[in-house]
Amino acid sequence: MQTLESFNPQEFANTVWAYATANEQHHVKENLTSFKPQELANTVWAYATANEQHLTLFKKVGDEIIEKNNLTSFKPQNLANIVWAYATSNEQHHALFEKVGDEIAVKDNLASFDPQALANTVWAYATANEQHPNLFKKVGDEISKIDDFKSFDPQALANIVWAYSVLNYDIPLMYDTAFREVLLDRQYESNIEGMRQLYQWHLWQTKEKANKGLPASLQDKCKQAFLSAGTKTSTLQKDVVRELKNMNLNPVEGYRTKSGYSLDALIEIKGKKVGVEVDGPSHFIDREPNGPTLLKRRQVRSIDEIPLVSMPYWEWDQLGNDRGKKRKYLQFLLGSKLKM
Repeated sequence: MQTLESFNPQEFANTVWAYATANEQHHVKENLTSFKPQELANTVWAYATANEQHLTLFKKVGDEIIEKNNLTSFKPQNLANIVWAYATSNEQHHALFEKVGDEIAVKDNLASFDPQALANTVWAYATANEQHPNLFKKVGDEISKIDDFKSFDPQALANIVWAYSVLNYDIPLMYDTAFREVLLDRQYESNIEGMRQLYQWHLWQTKEKANKGLPASLQDKCKQAFLSAGTKTSTLQKDVVRELKNMNLNPVEGYRTKSGYSLDALIEIKGKKVGVEVDGPSHFIDREPNGPTLLKRRQVRSIDEIPLVSMPYWEWDQLGNDRGKKRKYLQFLLGSKLKM
């Protein structure tokens, strides 16, 4: 018989799918009370890792967890894997995040959480834009006790500082010169995503908080990594830009701000620059902006001082091919910034 360790995520996802839908064609079992904490965590982890979407299953698992009196039977890795899975899969469940966050925040200490669990937990809350100040304070207090960060790999550290940047939560550790030196000691050259996250943290510290940021040598590398992020022009974006041109707004496509962010389009209204962001599905979790999207909006507005207009994909799609409706929609969205 094949052991659990021998399953890859896709095989495991297929297995739990078969179990969850047993005797019910394409329907999840009425309840999951027979699932142990480890099994609940493994189920959503497997789906997230295999990039398999299943809204009903995620809702059922989340509902099952929040109905429990407490989560003391869930190991730290279970809790971390659960919230990581929901954030990774873009599955929204506010009550679940609140329940898990409350459970972690009231613990005496988080010594039982390994570095990866701590990093994955705060990354998940930031990515899903789930506010939980008590959780972040608890994790921050735990991290501040650490003298030696050798057990934290580069990506874990990047995830942590990025998460605090997204939700704008401060911890004293981030002002510490020794901590910044720890970041410098890590080998980030092969970790482009980590360097991009560090650059956004650097912007938060130096431009939004007026604190010290990354050491100069690492700062340059991280900024270059941030600038190297490729951008794809979607059909939706092309359509919006076409209508902006028809309105004689002369949009500049792919405009790069001084801080390094790329805007879908930049227009000028009465001598004032206005950014236009055409936000597709990857920018949202159940039609609410996710953490990366909100961080970009906040930093462009506060650092580059460019007001932004966000255009959700579903609102544009509803207009179909009616150019008159599209023009009126753009006029409405730009509002007081544009008098037509």
